[in-house]
Amino acid sequence: MSRVVLGIAILLGTGAIANGIFMLISPVNWYFAVPGVTTTGPFNQHFIRDIGLIFLGVGAAFLLGAMRPVYRTVSWGAAATWLSGHALFHF
Repeated sequence: MSRVVLGIAILLGTGAIANGIFMLISPVNWYFAVPGVTTTGPFNQHFIRDIGLIFLGVGAAFLLGAMRPVYRTVSWGAAATWLSGHALFHF
């Protein structure tokens, strides 16, 4: 596997985990800090924290795939499926 691909997976995983932690620890600050979020609907702490947990899972899946090639197809596939669905929802 290319070092570039593994590096991107590590960056995506780390970023997703950081975002998930931010969403869980401070949902109000996350809501106002991320551009465009306030235009998608009113603040909902429970919803933001639910999505924060999903981002933790997505980040963990990217890091797991980077560290354990045997799990790469399933973990990266699951993470990419959720992220793609989420993007299409916003599109």
